[in-house]
Amino acid sequence: RDGRLAIFGPATGITDGHTLGAGWASRVLGVEMELIRKRASHRVIAQGRHPIVGRLPNALTYGDSHPYGPLLLPAEGALAAAHADELGLATLSWAVNRPGLFVKDHGTHKVAWSASVPLPANLLRELARWGGCHVWCDDDAVVLASESVAALHAVKPGPYTLRLPSPRPVWDLLAERRLGGALDAIDLSISPPETRLFYFGGEDPMAED
Repeated sequence: RDGRLAIFGPATGITDGHTLGAGWASRVLGVEMELIRKRASHRVIAQGRHPIVGRLPNALTYGDSHPYGPLLLPAEGALAAAHADELGLATLSWAVNRPGLFVKDHGTHKVAWSASVPLPANLLRELARWGGCHVWCDDDAVVLASESVAALHAVKPGPYTLRLPSPRPVWDLLAERRLGGALDAIDLSISPPETRLFYFGGEDPMAED
């Protein structure tokens, strides 16, 4: 969102191209990091009271089983010292108990860091919301959008809501009809696989010249 949020992964700043260390990651993230010369599979369990976690499924776990290292993790007590918020616990294949997911608000920008990748779609969506992005849909549907056009594709049946950044005239391009003059949301019933396509503008996009 205009450079206000950056999301970093398990090897962020681990090297300058010649040597390994935790200093570069500590400077980028604003949280003291520690390099642990061990290999492990990387998984994170989302937990805690932060609003980001509150919108996720209970005990959401993500990551992969491939062991790699060295490990770059927050130093003991570093999150509290940096006033960062823990969102998850790193679960590694040896005895270490460290935060595995955290966010920090720097005022002018925000950062998020995860000990594991890939991040699931619902977590990415909540991080984007926290970073100030407009979230078009709260479900895991495929959304493509611009200021004038939006499309939603879904492979799961049921109701969906496409939320617009501001009230605007909406045209259903596939049904070739106007839905309203100042809508801030479009409620959809999807029979999968289905794609819906909408245009935002005052003039009829189907009108012939």
